[in-house]
Amino acid sequence: MQRARDGTLKRASSRTFELDEETYNALTVFQRMQSQWLSNDYSGMRTGMNYPALETVERKSGVELNDYEMRLFQYAEAMVVQEDAERIKQERDRAKNKPA
Repeated sequence: MQRARDGTLKRASSRTFELDEETYNALTVFQRMQSQWLSNDYSGMRTGMNYPALETVERKSGVELNDYEMRLFQYAEAMVVQEDAERIKQERDRAKNKPA
């Protein structure tokens, strides 16, 4: 995610999150959890977050996600997993269609 001049965080797919008081904690924790992705050994696709680390990241960040913030966190996680799946599918399709 990159922060635009208008304060929104943007992913490469142009989906945006407004960075405001309601989303700040969820996005802060999400960014700090980037080293906690679990992945498929075969494809390298991210499959989800290492949730046991979440409590430590929250504590070190001085944040405890409420239910709404947790749903935002999980939504961001799902977007990344979906985009990884789409990217890997495209790579496989290109490899299948590549001339030998």
